[in-house]
Amino acid sequence: MEYGYQMIGQAHVYVTLPGKPAEGEPPKVKDGKGKEWDVSVPGAFHFEYRKDDSSKHGGFKLQKTEIMSESLPIAMMLVKRGVIQLG
Repeated sequence: MEYGYQMIGQAHVYVTLPGKPAEGEPPKVKDGKGKEWDVSVPGAFHFEYRKDDSSKHGGFKLQKTEIMSESLPIAMMLVKRGVIQLG
């Protein structure tokens, strides 16, 4: 990247869903601080920073942000809870 830097990484995306838990739903999961969530899915992030001497933060500004996660498990839980409908 000729104008700056990229930062990429992996993450756990924790989600609390609306609605009542459906029968057979997996147990809640805990994050690193012990907080309980309905589900955790894999995720990733990608940031791009542009060199800019007018920046207050060492000469770089955030140029682009992308955050991705696997949404199918979340969508299926919402369908089973009756929060959303397919079709």
